[in-house]
Amino acid sequence: RITSERECGKRFALNQNLQSHMTSHSEERPFKCSVCEKSFKKDCILTNHMKTHRGDCSECGRKLKWKSLASHLRNVHHIFACSVCKERFTDNVGLKEHMMTHVEKFHICSVCGERFIWKTALLRHEREAHERS
Repeated sequence: RITSERECGKRFALNQNLQSHMTSHSEERPFKCSVCEKSFKKDCILTNHMKTHRGDCSECGRKLKWKSLASHLRNVHHIFACSVCKERFTDNVGLKEHMMTHVEKFHICSVCGERFIWKTALLRHEREAHERS
């Protein structure tokens, strides 16, 4: 069944093609570039746009696609960067531990007020720091 688009009269054999075409009549641009903040009507156009961004590696100066830069730093230079505050670590364990500092801490030591993300960490702290001899 051929479907006709109301606004311009263009005809489509597949409904998905019609739906895709209808975005051309809209002013909405829901797909935003995380690098330069440009926005696009279709995700495939954003994907294409992302290929234009390149970055220089801060360690070796190599020019890389923006998407490849983080993995290059991890795999080649063994640098793991926090996505929140950009602090850098030499291994994934350090980064994972650091990421917990950006999470709200729920378990509070009743003796000294230190806060912990995990209950087990609080219990260990209480045992090691405040256990009476």
